Amino acid sequence: MHSGEPHGPNLLPLELIKDLQPHIPNSTIVECNVLYPSPRKTTKGHLETLKINGFDFCPVDIMDADGDATLPIPGMREFLDAWLALP
Repeated sequence: MHSGEPHGPNLLPLELIKDLQPHIPNSTIVECNVLYPSPRKTTKGHLETLKINGFDFCPVDIMDADGDATLPIPGMREFLDAWLALP
């Protein structure tokens, strides 16, 4: 699920999600911070965006809230370093 940019138009209707969520016991919205320029690039900004967009009716788990995890794929660290160095 995509919780969107602040006030962004590319969201599922919030009413649809609010109506569905109670039917899924112990459900949590799962998100990750983004790499592109956005308030959602940081956990703090992401949490603010979730609140702005109305996603405060159930738990949200930002998977990389406590930092990144390097995957054991040859060359991945170099790829991520190069990606993050882009302007």
